[in-house]
Amino acid sequence: MAQAAGGQEGPLPATDTASTEDEIVVVGSRLAGGPAKTGTLPVEVIGADEIAATGATTLQQVLTQLPSAAGAMKLDGSDIYGVASINLRGLGDRYTLVLVNGRRIVGEGPGNLNLIPTNAIERIEVLKTGASAVYGTDALAGVVNVVLKKSDDGLRASLRYGAADRGGLSTLDGSLSFGTESETTRFYAIAGYYKREPLRQADRGAGSNDARAFGGYDGRSDFTSPANFDLNGVQYILNTDRVGPGQFSNNPADYRPFDFERDAHDRAAWGATFIGESERYSGYVSLEHDLSPSTTLYGDLMAKTEKMRVTAGSNVLPIGEGGLIGPVPASNPYNPFGTDISGLNLRLLDLGQSGTIVRNREIRASVGIRGELGGGWKYDVGTDLYSGNQRISFFGSAGFSSVGLRAALNRTGADALNPFCNRCNTPAQLAGVKADLTTTQKVTAWNISPTISGELFDTGSGPVKLLFGVEYRNLVLTEDYSTGLQDGTDLFGRRLVPFKYSRNSKSVFGELKIPLLGEGEINPERLGVSIATRYERFSDAGGAFVPAVSAALEAVPGFLVLRASYNKAFNAPFLSELNQPETFYIENFNDPRNNNQPLRARFVSGGDPNLKPEKADNFSAGFVIKPSSMPGLTFGVDYFSIRQRDVIVAPDANAIVLGRVVPARPFVEGVNVDGAGSDIIIYQNLFNGGSKQFSGLDGELSYSYKMGEAALKTTITGSYLLDVKLDTGNGAGSQSVRGTYDPSFGAYPRFRSRAIQSATIGPVSASVTLNHVSSLQDAVPGGVMGSARIGAYDTVDLNAMIDIGKITNSGVLGGTVLTVGIDNIGNRRSPFILGLNEVDLNGTYDLRERFFYVGISKKF
Repeated sequence: MAQAAGGQEGPLPATDTASTEDEIVVVGSRLAGGPAKTGTLPVEVIGADEIAATGATTLQQVLTQLPSAAGAMKLDGSDIYGVASINLRGLGDRYTLVLVNGRRIVGEGPGNLNLIPTNAIERIEVLKTGASAVYGTDALAGVVNVVLKKSDDGLRASLRYGAADRGGLSTLDGSLSFGTESETTRFYAIAGYYKREPLRQADRGAGSNDARAFGGYDGRSDFTSPANFDLNGVQYILNTDRVGPGQFSNNPADYRPFDFERDAHDRAAWGATFIGESERYSGYVSLEHDLSPSTTLYGDLMAKTEKMRVTAGSNVLPIGEGGLIGPVPASNPYNPFGTDISGLNLRLLDLGQSGTIVRNREIRASVGIRGELGGGWKYDVGTDLYSGNQRISFFGSAGFSSVGLRAALNRTGADALNPFCNRCNTPAQLAGVKADLTTTQKVTAWNISPTISGELFDTGSGPVKLLFGVEYRNLVLTEDYSTGLQDGTDLFGRRLVPFKYSRNSKSVFGELKIPLLGEGEINPERLGVSIATRYERFSDAGGAFVPAVSAALEAVPGFLVLRASYNKAFNAPFLSELNQPETFYIENFNDPRNNNQPLRARFVSGGDPNLKPEKADNFSAGFVIKPSSMPGLTFGVDYFSIRQRDVIVAPDANAIVLGRVVPARPFVEGVNVDGAGSDIIIYQNLFNGGSKQFSGLDGELSYSYKMGEAALKTTITGSYLLDVKLDTGNGAGSQSVRGTYDPSFGAYPRFRSRAIQSATIGPVSASVTLNHVSSLQDAVPGGVMGSARIGAYDTVDLNAMIDIGKITNSGVLGGTVLTVGIDNIGNRRSPFILGLNEVDLNGTYDLRERFFYVGISKKF
């Protein structure tokens, strides 16, 4: 999923920045970094030149292209939260730690990638194994470290526009940056703007909630406008052949029996979106100043404000004898039948589309001091602060007041609500039916992590390096609700209680690097051994001790490196999971113990303060070939294995009553057991009842070379899954999902790869990218329609960058670069997923389909 890199100015040579295979990385260790491709840990580096070649304009678009990314990700704009994430290995996005310049974002949950300005990226380092011993919680599947620019050589401006061939998701983004550097000071600042149009359901997939033509099911709704309703055991609806939009009839003869095929409501046709529209303003500032040759002050600040609109089509109103609204009374002047009307299924389209408006504001700052203590010892004292504010509110035909609806239906004058008409209600009739349903969440966090590092002694192969540090983190989560969500007057009778929770964690950690067997030709030493350990304790979730060890051996000098690593990792439960208030709903439950006989059941869900950290064991082993006789060539393969236990899940109701899982609270049975007519209470609070197992192979080939005047680079990366097993707490035990698309967890293709061929000749740089996702089995829940095969997904992207100033030798056009590209040039359509009854929203496939972009940048 690539778009234009409006902020990547100038064609970069295919062999730029000493080639990323020779780059010194910082991810995976707090000690001085090592070589990217041949170190003890499997690290993939994406340089600014490669980002420019793919044309990505958001960080998520860069990362979702990685073959090591799998499963479900929070695709920017695909839900109501406005968060973009990355999911390494497919374990879940919460298990991939995101760092900025080697430091964490310190919020609740995975870091929001939208906070990080793509045009300021210098390189991205992806550690493809756990690193909790180095970074603590969240680094269970891997780490993404985004290294941002700290200086530049003047003022730059960029602007880019992109549009899809089939409509939807057109984007406009621009940035203005300035950087400078002196002997003692480095400064960089950038301001950015981003606007994205929505992708409507009508534009992709089946184009309708009725997906039978694609092998799916008819997902249209029997909640309609005008309403259909029960009259003497038969559902009726206004005959819209006789009564047009904006009209009403009091004549019972103008109503006919409801016909689902003809009358069902299609949310896609009413404007429901897959991806919401978004407008974002962002900024980043970095400053480093050397107080002396041995002491440096550093700091950076990132800020983002975003407004996103997600359209759901329209909301439903069940009106009847029970519930919070009650029937339409005979006294309602628009009731043509002279009797109370129950079983009424209504979408109040008089209020227009329904949906949510999300406003996100985030600020993240880091400040610190580092320096030398003498004798080769160094210190670094840094602190990070984060503040996030999210406000979610409903618009249109969403967010109803049960009290206001009941009052409107019970009015006896002309201002009574008319549920029978064809969108004819006036503002006076709609008065009071809406409720202010707004949720506001605030997260504030900070941490401090002083470290001291130095050299203990020399082994003859190099110095033994030691690092010791402590870390303290504090997190406060506050959630507030509007009156309509607190007083039980919303459509579902919710009585949400505002809350404020806090936690802290304290850590002590250390690292040791030992060089052995003399100097190497590829690595600094023939044999390098790294040991790390950490103990971290949370104020509300216990503690965890996690060690890690890794080694790299230059088995054949100047040609072959063998490496292996083992580490334990953990992931602490979120504050919201520990403290989430219990909520419930009541509906029929088919008892699996008694031939699915229906019971009236109360289902209770919520958090559990006794949750403990999830834990995992990571192992990797592989080789890297880097022949000294062929400079620029690197080829490597790594095996990886992850075994995760105590995974936090919500237990399945059937599994609970059958005794296949044992939640924290057993179910309770009896006549009127809850005082509200229920036969059984089933507690589905979160518990540590799941497990995951992943194993596979990663491969990478990188070759930078020249042919005449052309500088070329070939990069091929791939990931092959050997095993994926998930236990989700449903009582079925560990189930293999390798090679399937699971509706809950996303896609786990056996093989995923990307190949990039780039070339630079003078002022012109061009690249072609081939993306491949192997075929999948579409696992439909319950086997209602069996399983279907999703064919292999192959796309080709083209990109070109032209330095106009170099071509024209014009002073006015000097530093001007034109970027053009086409992604998915063959217009491969996003496959239809039977298990979802729609297209994939998890980042596996490119929803934009064929996408054109053009950008221009200018260095002043």
